[in-house]
Amino acid sequence: MNNKNILLWVFIIISVISTSALVTLVVVKPNLGPPPGPVTQDFNDNMHQGGRDVLIDKLNLTDEQFEYFRAEKLNHLALVEPIFDTIMMVRQSLFTELQQENPDTMKVDEYVEKIASLERDLQMETVHHMLSLKSFLDPVQVDSLFAFFERRMIPMHNAGHRQKGRKNNKHCH
Repeated sequence: MNNKNILLWVFIIISVISTSALVTLVVVKPNLGPPPGPVTQDFNDNMHQGGRDVLIDKLNLTDEQFEYFRAEKLNHLALVEPIFDTIMMVRQSLFTELQQENPDTMKVDEYVEKIASLERDLQMETVHHMLSLKSFLDPVQVDSLFAFFERRMIPMHNAGHRQKGRKNNKHCH
C-alpha cells in the first residue's frame, strides 16, 4: 500500500470512530444540564419536570426510579467524560501528525489504536450504564430503554440506506 491508500484508510477508520463517538455523545449527554458534581436543586427540578432529559419522559419513571436514574446517569457521566476528553486530545495529535509533510505511520497507527481502545472503553461503559438502568426498570420501561438506545446507537436500521451510501462514496471502490 502506498501512503495515499494508508491515509485513506486512516481517514475512513477515524470517520467510523468519530461517528461512533458522536452517537454515544448524543446518547449520553442530551441537554443534561450541569456537569457531574454536586447536584443542584435547579438541576433536580428540571430533570424531574422532564425538561432536560428525553429518556426520563419516555420511561415514565416513578419518583424512586428517578432518583436511581439520576444517580446512575451522573455516575456514568463522571466515567465517560474523561474518555471523551482523552479521545479528543488523541485525535488532535493524530491530525497534527497527519498534517506533517511526511507523517510517521507508526505514530499514526499508535494514535488510531489508542482511539480504538478508548472507543471500546466508551462502548463498554455505555453497555454497563444500560444494564444498570435496566436493573431498576419494569419490562415495559426496559423495552423503551433499549428502543431509545438502539435508535441512537444504530442510526441506519435499513440495509438499503447503507448500500445507497456506499454507491455514492467513491472512496469505497
